[in-house]
Amino acid sequence: MQAGLEIQCPACGRLNDVPRFSDMGTLDDDGTFKLGGETPEVERERLTKLRRVYSPTRVDDQGIEIDLRNRPEELEIALADDLPAEHNDRGDVNRPRYDPETGELLRAHDISRTDDAPTLQAALPVMAYASGETSRKFAGHIWLRLFQPPNMIVMIMVLLMYIASAIWQFLFTPVAWLLNFPPYFINLLLPFIAAHYVCVVNEVAVADADELPRPLRNVSFTEDILNPFINFLFATLICYTPTFLVHLASASGKEWLPTVATFMLGSFFFPGVLMTLATTGGFENLRPDRLLRVIRLTILPYLFVVALWIVVAGITLWGLAGARAIPIPAVQHMLYSRKVMSFSVGPLMLTHIYIAHLAAWTLGLLYRRHHAVFGWAYQQHTRRELGAAAKRRGEAIQKAAARKRATRGAA
Repeated sequence: MQAGLEIQCPACGRLNDVPRFSDMGTLDDDGTFKLGGETPEVERERLTKLRRVYSPTRVDDQGIEIDLRNRPEELEIALADDLPAEHNDRGDVNRPRYDPETGELLRAHDISRTDDAPTLQAALPVMAYASGETSRKFAGHIWLRLFQPPNMIVMIMVLLMYIASAIWQFLFTPVAWLLNFPPYFINLLLPFIAAHYVCVVNEVAVADADELPRPLRNVSFTEDILNPFINFLFATLICYTPTFLVHLASASGKEWLPTVATFMLGSFFFPGVLMTLATTGGFENLRPDRLLRVIRLTILPYLFVVALWIVVAGITLWGLAGARAIPIPAVQHMLYSRKVMSFSVGPLMLTHIYIAHLAAWTLGLLYRRHHAVFGWAYQQHTRRELGAAAKRRGEAIQKAAARKRATRGAA
């Protein structure tokens, strides 16, 4: 559970806010906010009023009568004026009743009962939270929900980040050449873009969100930028380091088949590795048997995410390193064409943004639906009965503690 997010109870569907560590000092033990003590209200002329109420005399200093209560005979006259003549007996049960706090006269109201009264329908909830089977549905119509206005606004903001990243890389390419670095190594906007996609996976998976989070989420450097980018970077290094080494080993451009094969193998495992790091933040669950268990339990939707990621990774390679990053000669020749370069940049950028968000959202839903059966470490506690040796050791410790307390008492 991540601090500062919202979690929905799977039983009642109620949303709850998870406080940040900085908020713990303002909370009581029961989870409510601490409030300052009540400021006592200073009542003016209190001593004068108390002296008037508790004075032993019936008149004040000016000789005015203090006790203004009605005498019994005055009450009889008042009741006789309010009731009809046949109900003015003092013991009648139909005497008027008054509210003990406000003094308002209580009157009876007739209630009409008809069989043709309209049936009242319960109001529909204003916000429809995901619950039951609704929260466990697969992607389904995610490709349509991405066109909703809030999600479109997020993708437009990501598009602006893409454009700014392209301008940055164009301006600083000469500097990268002088330093003998690839241009994308000094593109400082790429970590923010990568962190955004990891935040999408985390928000949909852990926070049960049903829409895209805003770019940089809560703009927390550690939680929303640094940690997500580190998870993306480690997932990339784990899955694509063999591809990079095979590509360097193949000196001639004709040996492209091993590079493509290792690239496809790394792309097959990349969604599982990224989901594991984005949701648990640890390497304990990257063990091969646990990773293969995740893939086996979600094989069909997982293959769909893998297909989406292969398209995203291919467009990313072409956008960062150009056509030379694609090892297939026929594809390189096609991408070097000026017509293809002129008319494909914009559509490919939009396609990349849409498919990347679709893949991240679907990956988060995979975790939300199946994480209970993943068998990951440090995700749940299973009560285990103690063995005979552990029980004997515990009993010995308890007896030693009892003897020590008895010795202290005797001393």
